[in-house]
Amino acid sequence: MRSASASQSTVRVVVTAFPFGGHPLSLALLAQAARVRPIESFLDGVPDQDLADWLLREVDANLSDDERAALAHASVFAAPFSAHDLGVVAARRLDGAVARLRKRLLIQESQSGLAVHEIVRTYFHTRLGNPKEVHGRAAEHSLAKGTLESRLEAFHHFHAAGRHDRVLKLVEDDLELHAFDFVGAGYQRLYLETLESIKRAEVTDPGHWALIMDERGDLYLHAKRADEAALAYEEA
Repeated sequence: MRSASASQSTVRVVVTAFPFGGHPLSLALLAQAARVRPIESFLDGVPDQDLADWLLREVDANLSDDERAALAHASVFAAPFSAHDLGVVAARRLDGAVARLRKRLLIQESQSGLAVHEIVRTYFHTRLGNPKEVHGRAAEHSLAKGTLESRLEAFHHFHAAGRHDRVLKLVEDDLELHAFDFVGAGYQRLYLETLESIKRAEVTDPGHWALIMDERGDLYLHAKRADEAALAYEEA
């Protein structure tokens, strides 16, 4: 059995080495993973490498099926979401699981809504058996909200669902109708990433491609990427 000082030292190593940048979630996960057996026995199993994956596997083993499903479906969201959003995407009510996961810090709450830490998201996204289908439901749900932020979220989900045709149609509509000012709202980077994901071969209307490249030129200028802006304007 390890001494108390050795155990404390291992705890410090795990918490500081776990790649959460000092986030309190690292300590919370460590406590959750260790709660089903004596701390000395638990610490004996701490690996020297891949701490994040090991610790998340330990936590995953202690989750109920609905908690695991809640985290897996929450992993598709790029922006804050609500318990209702999660229920729509999962096609089932998961309010109880969400409440328990919030207490355990696996789902975090802010004024903007619910969120899952990036490392937790990455781990549980691999637990989705049908990610394209889930992202497809999330895309349609986001689009139906009709807000600027939800439209960006829909871009993200359509990409993940492999529906690049829907992304292109939305962008073409936005450029023609000017209904959403992503730049003015401060979403330049996300909007530019969406525009950059569209390939020339996917756009059948030359006028639409010119609009896309002109918009990219404006965004490159805003980001102080003058050379790329010049090339985009030239192609437009």
